[in-house]
Amino acid sequence: MSAHTKNDWHGILSQIESSLIDSRLLIVESNPDTLSYLEKLFSGQYNTLICTTGKDAIHKISLFQPQIIIVNKQLADMEGLTLCQTLKENADTSPIPVIMITKVYKDVATLQLFASGAFDVICKPFDPSILRFKIANLLRHQMSWENKTLAEHKRLNIKSVHTENDCKFLDHLIRFIENNLNNPDLCVTMVCKEMAASQTLFYHRITSLTGQTPSAFIRNIRLKKAANLLLTGKHKIADVATMAGFENPKHFYKVFKHYYKVSPKKYLHPK
Repeated sequence: MSAHTKNDWHGILSQIESSLIDSRLLIVESNPDTLSYLEKLFSGQYNTLICTTGKDAIHKISLFQPQIIIVNKQLADMEGLTLCQTLKENADTSPIPVIMITKVYKDVATLQLFASGAFDVICKPFDPSILRFKIANLLRHQMSWENKTLAEHKRLNIKSVHTENDCKFLDHLIRFIENNLNNPDLCVTMVCKEMAASQTLFYHRITSLTGQTPSAFIRNIRLKKAANLLLTGKHKIADVATMAGFENPKHFYKVFKHYYKVSPKKYLHPK
């Protein structure tokens, strides 16, 4: 591999970031100077939201739905570690990677941050290009996984796609459902509004493309999401049900067993 100059790396980084321009980044920072620095570093690359307290961040996360969160170890109203733990204990926010920024990189303190659920720990002063590469690569990984999941849903759920419009319709539909899986209010009416279609038209189009009713299509995507979460081994079954949008655990057990022919517990721990 030929050597690259700093300008070469900057060009490569800018090219990567340009493909991720719609990504959502939440920065939680109470220090005005660091906040201004991070805002300038990322606001031109991503859709960036700034919060100066942990309480404000917790309030806004559900509305903004960030893909990555950058948190300072010490905030004005709480420890960054406390915020990270709070996010990881919530089924809706636990999947979001948290990158912690700290002044001192000590083994015990750093291990404590990782134990709280932090995805990575960055020590100040840091090379801005390295932090930008870390964020960009993590976003690319997320996008790759989303595309893989989308392709899997299409492979398992699609009966026949005849036109490019059908393909775009299904891509839009599956992405919308995927992005709202943890919303228990996700329903056919909500999806029809997003797709700008009447329920009658939507019903006929979905059944012709997938061989499933709209409700079954949404439910099956929820179940596949639940199965993937179970296989990670990181979540309790009740939490998986919530993350996949099932409000009633008993209902989740029932439909999961009907679809996969085994209970969630046996699916997680097959004998």
